[in-house]
Amino acid sequence: MKLKKLYKKTKAMASSAFASSSSVLGGQHVLTQKPTKASTSSGSSPDPQDPPHDSSEGTKQDSLEEWVDCGAGDDNDDEESPSTSQVNVDVRMEELLSLIGVGPLVREQFLSLSHHKTEKTQGGYTNSHGVRVWCTTYNVNGKIPTDEESAELSDWLLSGGDVDLYALGFQEVVPLTASNVLIASDAGANLAEWEARVDMALNGTTRQEADALVQNGATYSDLNLKGKGRRYLPVCAKSLVGVYLTIWVRTELLGAVHSKEDVSVSCGVMRLLGNKGGVGVRLRVWDTYISFLCVHLSSGETEQDKLRRHWDLGHIFSKSLIAQQPDASGQMAGHLNVLDSDYCFLLGDLNYRLECEEDRIHDAIRDGSYATMLAHDQLGKGMASGEILQGWSEGEITFPPTFKYVVGTSQYVGAPQQNNNDDGDGDDGSPDAAEPQKRRLPAWCDRVLWKAKKPVKLFGYSDVAGVKLSDHKPVFAGFHVDFHEYDEKALDAAINMARRMADLREMEMRPQLDLPEQFFDFGDVEFGAKKVMRVRMANVGTSPAHWHLSVAGDKPDWLEVAPVQGKVGKGEEGEIELTVQVDGGIGGDASTLSPDGKLDTILVMSIAGSGDKFISITGQYAFSCFGLTPDQICDRRPQSQGRREALEGLYATRPAAASVEGGVGEEAALVRVELEVGGKGEGVRCVLSPRPAEETSAASSSHSAAAVAAAPDSQGLVPIVPVELQNLVTHIRRSPGGLGSPGLFISACYPDPGTITAARSAMDSDEPLPAAITAVDASLVLLMFLTSMPEPLLPKQVADVCSLCVPDSLASLDLLRNSMTKTSYATFLYLMKFFRDSLKKENRRTNGLSVEVLSATLASVFLTYEIASAGPMSKEGTLGYNDIINRRSDFVRGFLENVL
Repeated sequence: MKLKKLYKKTKAMASSAFASSSSVLGGQHVLTQKPTKASTSSGSSPDPQDPPHDSSEGTKQDSLEEWVDCGAGDDNDDEESPSTSQVNVDVRMEELLSLIGVGPLVREQFLSLSHHKTEKTQGGYTNSHGVRVWCTTYNVNGKIPTDEESAELSDWLLSGGDVDLYALGFQEVVPLTASNVLIASDAGANLAEWEARVDMALNGTTRQEADALVQNGATYSDLNLKGKGRRYLPVCAKSLVGVYLTIWVRTELLGAVHSKEDVSVSCGVMRLLGNKGGVGVRLRVWDTYISFLCVHLSSGETEQDKLRRHWDLGHIFSKSLIAQQPDASGQMAGHLNVLDSDYCFLLGDLNYRLECEEDRIHDAIRDGSYATMLAHDQLGKGMASGEILQGWSEGEITFPPTFKYVVGTSQYVGAPQQNNNDDGDGDDGSPDAAEPQKRRLPAWCDRVLWKAKKPVKLFGYSDVAGVKLSDHKPVFAGFHVDFHEYDEKALDAAINMARRMADLREMEMRPQLDLPEQFFDFGDVEFGAKKVMRVRMANVGTSPAHWHLSVAGDKPDWLEVAPVQGKVGKGEEGEIELTVQVDGGIGGDASTLSPDGKLDTILVMSIAGSGDKFISITGQYAFSCFGLTPDQICDRRPQSQGRREALEGLYATRPAAASVEGGVGEEAALVRVELEVGGKGEGVRCVLSPRPAEETSAASSSHSAAAVAAAPDSQGLVPIVPVELQNLVTHIRRSPGGLGSPGLFISACYPDPGTITAARSAMDSDEPLPAAITAVDASLVLLMFLTSMPEPLLPKQVADVCSLCVPDSLASLDLLRNSMTKTSYATFLYLMKFFRDSLKKENRRTNGLSVEVLSATLASVFLTYEIASAGPMSKEGTLGYNDIINRRSDFVRGFLENVL
């Protein structure tokens, strides 16, 4: 396939404005604007006299003495070239090679050609553009600047000088109240206000001009069209509750910005709430990928809080998936992460603290001996030990801690009063300055870090002390990076040359790759448990062996393989890691397995020039009710009267808790759901009726399983809810404290893995849950069980209706009855009866629940469907987005407040 067609598609967004300005943004980029004076501390401030960047060799040599090289790259001055498997290849090149179907051998020849003949090959198909990138982060504490404070923002945002690309990260754009986190109160006004302030600061526009752009439902396309006369325009933005990331570029650079992807990851309770988390954006500028990740991690000063921040970072990094890498010729493809880029920047309120006494911290701040405190910085210590952020870099910190200040001042909370002429003495009369402040130790919470495959030159890293809107100070870092652009004709010629060289080499070598073991039995595999085995291989031939893996048939979701292709040199060994994990959730694989639980697949290892080898993978999945829908649970383990009676008998031997609520007989949780049709005036009503105490056998009961199965549809009898779920609910009701337990459903203390495993095992084996499992832990296991289903319990039709309105009670019942299976319908009504009991007055006095919080939590569990939104300035707007969230919550609330 010719590259010409491919490049015509990838360059469709290039404009004539870009063509006319490429020399300004390319090798001849020169600083012409002097930065506005900013009130900075003693950090590394940008120098307006920084040397111009030129792509020519001479200019690079002249600038090396003044620039600080912070990145990594190949040293082309070495006489001996490294192995081509170690040559760094940018992400876009890997993408192009995969798209056009370049195999491993051709790829090696192409990389070898690019390394040995840089001036004649890579230099021939690559144009370099020097770009100044300015990253900044600010925790605004839920505040919006006044008109008088806008001057401080201009000093802050313009302190980078002549910048080409701005990445502005904010935290707590809205106050992190329960309504904002759970019920998604409108944040659009705050986001639009900040966008307007940014426009005014970067472009010198008036308030009226800024409002005309960011309000009235203007899209980014509208902004670009209306942007005549503006130096900077936004290209994308992403928000998650209070975390907000917005990217602005110089107007002349718009034509070079191509694909844009974004992602958000929540780190709140049950990984569902967005009070903490991160948002990411990935751009392709010319043929270089650049990513920005803005995060707000967990707060706190204890060791457990630090470990939670470590976990937050790992969770955000691993879940920032935006697509799948394209695969060539049926080869297996890995996941594409937002950080799969040539340049990656991490900014935000990382909340890492100082492990030092308060008096020593304040003394060090007064003396300006920051190095003393940095030895106790949790983030620095974690990076130095390799515990977190391996491969990431940070500039030298020469500015004071950025947290925690008295709002409106430059005075730390709890610091001894300074008898100096500091303009931030708290006497400015602002109401915020007089507000009581939580006592926290000063710390460098706000940071900017980077990870790059190519050299990065840092030209400033500091705080901005003059901005006093929040209890944090803004932090910025400026970088000079090289973006490259490929010449399609020259690149096509280089690849064709590599193909001819590969053909010649293929004739010379016949690799021999030996696999001592080709059958891998993983044995019993439990839900959520990860099992790893390794395929070992040895090259016993006389030439390197290039291999890649594919699957005989469809790739199973329960299997992960890494790597999927590679090279084993002569006399060398290698290994492949096989990971088997059956998990649940939306799109989970537990529901796709066959009823017998057999795990079976075959990997085909294709060795270039040497045929194929086959790797057999088997295992046996142990049944679990987790990861399945109610119907699938009943199909795989049929419900029977005997199972229910046996479980009831086991619980009867355990004394019931004194505080169990819900009425006589309900603690057994053996409840059927009937639909009773009354007169025309009464309509349809749902009755949750407990099993009569005198009912002792299936034959003697009109509500037995046989009677339910034999009853005609006209009588409205539906199947019983899964016994596994009844077991869990029964345990919650009978545990000490029962439905009145403080923190029920909303506790932030996550159950330990042992507790979760014990609860799941008891549910799967029809055994009572261990008495040591509290009602609170069991309630969180219940939420985990519901979120593990492969699809939300309530159907998509409910989410579609809630996008328009909230139906009344009878209409809601009709909607559910007509769109759900009988088992799922019965399960939902059964659960709502249980949740209603938890909201009884006598229970609410101790468990801390409210109908608002519970309905919002359950809506995020029962209706986890995506809501299309283009950001705060879209025509749909976040107001419409939040309306839908609130309507979903109101739909669930109707079942909590009304006994239908």
